[in-house]
Amino acid sequence: MDDAADDRGSVLPLVAVWLGVAVLVAMAIVAGTGAMVGRARAQATADAAALAGAAGGPAAAQVVAESNDGTIVSYVETHRGAGPATLPRGPGRSAPSLLVTVVVDVDGATATAAAERFWPPVDFLTSP
Repeated sequence: MDDAADDRGSVLPLVAVWLGVAVLVAMAIVAGTGAMVGRARAQATADAAALAGAAGGPAAAQVVAESNDGTIVSYVETHRGAGPATLPRGPGRSAPSLLVTVVVDVDGATATAAAERFWPPVDFLTSP
């Protein structure tokens, strides 16, 4: 019986170590999930700002970014093809467009998005 008396309480340190490991893993999961949510929020804000910028210009993109607690880090407009005044349409010709690329920061998470606007608006279902 002396051996049984010596083994009492030997499980307690093992349980304490595993409990500590479980708490650390839970904390890492919570922190990782928070970072993923932050990146997703930044990406959604960048997508919305790029669409707003393509439709309404940089001021519209800024309003959308700020309404989502974001800040525009970079806003670039690239004109493709002819401007809206001249519309070269026909076989083998593409409609002129404006490509807007936006970089947005939301609470330290940065995301990039782009949106393109065509002149005149192209109906992809009925266009040849």
